[in-house]
Amino acid sequence: MNTYRLQQLLYEETDIEKIQKKKHNFIIDLPKYSFNYQNGLLTLNDTSFFKKNEYLFINKHNRYAACPKHCYQFIELNYMFSGKCTEKINGEKIDLKKGDILFLNAGSKHAISSLGKNDILITFLIKEKNIKVDLLSQTKGFLNISMENITPFFTDIFRDKQYHVFRNNEPLSFEQTLNNIIYEYYFPQIYSAEIIKCNLLKFFLLTARRSEKSCPDSQLEPHNSILLSQITEEINKNFKSLTLAVIAQKLNYNKNYISNFIKNQTGKTFTELINIRRVAEANKLIKHTNYSIAQISELVGFSSKTYFYSEYKKHFDHLPSHDRQYSAAEFLKV
Repeated sequence: MNTYRLQQLLYEETDIEKIQKKKHNFIIDLPKYSFNYQNGLLTLNDTSFFKKNEYLFINKHNRYAACPKHCYQFIELNYMFSGKCTEKINGEKIDLKKGDILFLNAGSKHAISSLGKNDILITFLIKEKNIKVDLLSQTKGFLNISMENITPFFTDIFRDKQYHVFRNNEPLSFEQTLNNIIYEYYFPQIYSAEIIKCNLLKFFLLTARRSEKSCPDSQLEPHNSILLSQITEEINKNFKSLTLAVIAQKLNYNKNYISNFIKNQTGKTFTELINIRRVAEANKLIKHTNYSIAQISELVGFSSKTYFYSEYKKHFDHLPSHDRQYSAAEFLKV
């Protein structure tokens, strides 16, 4: 790989970047049929990114203007080639620095802050189904593995969130592998397609190994695993009225111990877990019952309608009335 040649390409200003640098306004450099802009959300389909049977599209994110909230209908990987940036996902700010990787599940709504001259963000768009089939055909006969085993982020890392960050703060680094993929993609030669596939396979294997090492469930001692299961069961059964004091007393633990245990094992507070369960139940009731939103707020355990609206929007990125209207529209179609 010619590192200098790759850096020269990525740091060179594109025509779009020159305009954005001058006007500081984001420019959509796609044909109109490939996206839909409605209610402040830019939704992009695969028309302009993938040819038939392709599974990978790589693009440098244009600098000098903030990118508005948008989503793709396929898995997205944002790789910080150099510099830094901030992305906002469902109201949560994620800071990325050189070497960091952000995985976004299909449909994840996110915005990207304006990038400076030395901030190079590379976007990988991945068609999950196509990439599984293609890489499996490459490995068949000499690797006894399945794509479900080597790409846990397709199943496990999106289990609790719509995104996952791999930080470049460990000895195991993905930079060289991803840089090789980018180079072969932009400067294709004989066997470039095969080299890209091999490096992608290596990247997925490294990702799987990193995930195995950092997976909370695999590191839990038997006692902790049982306690976490008990807490989860209590939250699922009694989320409407459950308090930290009640669950601590029921499980015979100090309230502060339970609070710290939950935070250490899940990365969330007890209140956050309760609210996630409550708004999930509220979402089902809004879509499948005729209860008013005020009634639903009370039914799932919120004492304040304002607080309910705030939590609902935090998790779904829109107000409850949006889902009620959508549900009614779908019903009328039947």
